[in-house]
Amino acid sequence: MEQKIHHKDFDISWVTIVRIAVAIVFLYFLFLIRDIIIWFIFALIISVLFEPIVRILTKRKIPRVVVVVSIYFIIFGGLAYFLYLVLPFFISEVQEFSQLFPQQIPGYFERISPVFKGLGF
Repeated sequence: MEQKIHHKDFDISWVTIVRIAVAIVFLYFLFLIRDIIIWFIFALIISVLFEPIVRILTKRKIPRVVVVVSIYFIIFGGLAYFLYLVLPFFISEVQEFSQLFPQQIPGYFERISPVFKGLGF
């Protein structure tokens, strides 16, 4: 008894090939502009977060431009003030670390050398 083997043809139309090519070109274009897309998404998130405050203040007859600029000044001013408070402490810690680290290097390597010797280094 003979077994019949059925082969099915896999037929791809030109329309399918063109669609795949267009999809590949589109994905490559998205890859090229990925940095712009990230900034756009970041701006979209910021605008969504600030919309309730802007809506409340514009209902009180304050112009939208004034509200948005004021919000940005408040946020960037707060960040600048935070840096003003934190940066001197951070700089003093880095200076102290840079002065103490050379003194601590020999002792540090002596303590961890058995670990490295055990590993074969």
